[in-house]
Amino acid sequence: MIEFVWSARKKLPLSDMLVVGSILFVVAQYGILEGVGAGIGLATILFVHKYSQLSTIKTIMSGAEHTSNIDRCKEDQAFLDEHGGSFQILILQGFLFFGSAGRVTEQIKLMLDESERGPLRYLVVDFRRVDAMDTSAVNSFAKLMQICKRKDIILCLTGCAPDVLLKLTDLSVELNFHDKIVRFFEGVDEGCGWVDDQLLLNFERKNLDQIIDPSELLTSLIGDHVAAQIVSKYFKTICIPVGDTLFEQGDPGDALYLILSGSISIVINLPDGLKLTARTMRAGSILGEMAVYTGAPRSAAAVAKQDCMLHKLTTVEYENLATNHPIVAAAFHTYVVRLMSERLGRANREILALSR
Repeated sequence: MIEFVWSARKKLPLSDMLVVGSILFVVAQYGILEGVGAGIGLATILFVHKYSQLSTIKTIMSGAEHTSNIDRCKEDQAFLDEHGGSFQILILQGFLFFGSAGRVTEQIKLMLDESERGPLRYLVVDFRRVDAMDTSAVNSFAKLMQICKRKDIILCLTGCAPDVLLKLTDLSVELNFHDKIVRFFEGVDEGCGWVDDQLLLNFERKNLDQIIDPSELLTSLIGDHVAAQIVSKYFKTICIPVGDTLFEQGDPGDALYLILSGSISIVINLPDGLKLTARTMRAGSILGEMAVYTGAPRSAAAVAKQDCMLHKLTTVEYENLATNHPIVAAAFHTYVVRLMSERLGRANREILALSR
């Protein structure tokens, strides 16, 4: 009694002391087994209450703060940066049950009602860090789906574990929301990439599958039509079919490429024999420039995801350009540096959003 009741009062919080006192009272009134049962029940209730107070939303960020693993042309990326506020990304964590899932739904509802964020068209919810979800939590997500239906918002659920995916898929089919209001994706990058493509449907600059004129692309990048014409003469146009490898990981960095059509997957070979797709490069983007400037071997392989047409500039031709037209070469060099700075800036914005 002295050790576990009187002395413990200075070590335990008030809630735990109330449990201890309740156990002591039940033992005195009814018996030891009854006291143990009361202690287990009260401890369970206390645990559920405390756990439900923890936020299962790890991060909330807008589409403009998220760094996509898809590289696009300058105009497309500028459009997405401008309209990135039209979708929000939520990263969940922990265990979802009736208490924590209900709070998630309420927080999302409050977020959607905040007019200063502007009208939302898409909501991406990532489950990759969710340990498990019980059946009672499904009802909370049924309410979330209905809220999205009323507000004309597409709900993208990403990174779901198999059991969570089964529950949420059955729910979306039961509500007749599957592929209409609710969509499922393997990861948050796939979900955000799909949302970006939907936003770009309203951008009438060009068809996403259209072949980009190399002179037009270089003019938009460098900002000088005459300089673009000069630089273009040092490039060579090549074509590779879908599935072919442009370069392997570890190859010499002897050229950079402008993608005129199609898309390229940047694939990293992992030590265990697996392959990780780090980025997807689409028409209008540049790849391979890091190895050209550093002289280091290729840090990843490049594989054609679609039939591709590329504009290739070798290190030898770049040196010839720098020798024959140093001012034009400096303008092209300035663009590459600015491109890398923009990529770093977007990555920093996402790091800041994740640290909130």
